[in-house]
Amino acid sequence: MTDQMLHTPDGVRDIYNGECKQKLLLQDRLHAVLTKYGYRDIQTPTFEFFNIFSKEIGTTPSKDLYKFFDKDGNTLVLRPDFTPSVARSAAKYYAEDDMPVKLCYMGNTFINSSSYQGRLKETTQCGVELIGDGSVCADAEILAMVVDSLRASGLKEFQISVGHARFFHGLIEAAGLGEEAEEELRELLNNKNFFGVEEFVETLKELAPDMIIVAAFGQIIPKEILEMTPYGCINVHASLLPKYRGAAPIQWSIINGEEVTGVTTMQMNEGLDTGDMIQKVEVPITEDETGESLHDKLA
Repeated sequence: MTDQMLHTPDGVRDIYNGECKQKLLLQDRLHAVLTKYGYRDIQTPTFEFFNIFSKEIGTTPSKDLYKFFDKDGNTLVLRPDFTPSVARSAAKYYAEDDMPVKLCYMGNTFINSSSYQGRLKETTQCGVELIGDGSVCADAEILAMVVDSLRASGLKEFQISVGHARFFHGLIEAAGLGEEAEEELRELLNNKNFFGVEEFVETLKELAPDMIIVAAFGQIIPKEILEMTPYGCINVHASLLPKYRGAAPIQWSIINGEEVTGVTTMQMNEGLDTGDMIQKVEVPITEDETGESLHDKLA
């Protein structure tokens, strides 16, 4: 009992003295960048109804949520992430506003991760939501703001990873993975546990697939996966190769004023979209095309 009066539980910690001062200073610098880009502050509750963070909406597995009950028997959850809460608020308060809606937030999130992962269970999260604008310019604004934020924090060398939930869902669907396997792979990728991903691949080998089909995965497929199946890996790429190899082919085709793009099916090798092409299908680009609309058209 004496120890509990002096110490914190696993996964949380006190921040005090110089470290606390530095943290608050960093938060002020980041907030200044977000407001410079025109984002408005929003504060959401520390806990919400469980369904706000359900599997269809949230990104944290249910087993990693801090859940409890209120007096009426409702299941409540300490927020593991801000995005679902901000989305709920936007639907309630901003549905009639002119789009886009630009909101920023900063506060603590709570994930009951395993202690062996070496991660804190309470962390401070800062971010933005740009709602109602699926254009290339909106994507560029977010990336520019990320760079400015990192520089404002004092970092000089950094690498930005860009992802999209649809890519993951498409890969899971193509691989035919079950619900438990999907949740396991999602957690491994979220934690950047690449050793765990390699172990996961070993389980895929036991499935003995004849072929693997990949769409918009955004990563170089390891050689051991390329050679895993009798017919190799087939990639569906959203451009008319050899144009726009690599990341963001949809956005680059719009930025460069292309009138036609398309989908290329190719046999994958160890290079970046350098395998033998199997088939091309052309798709016209309209004057009012956005990244989101072209993505859906190509899909």
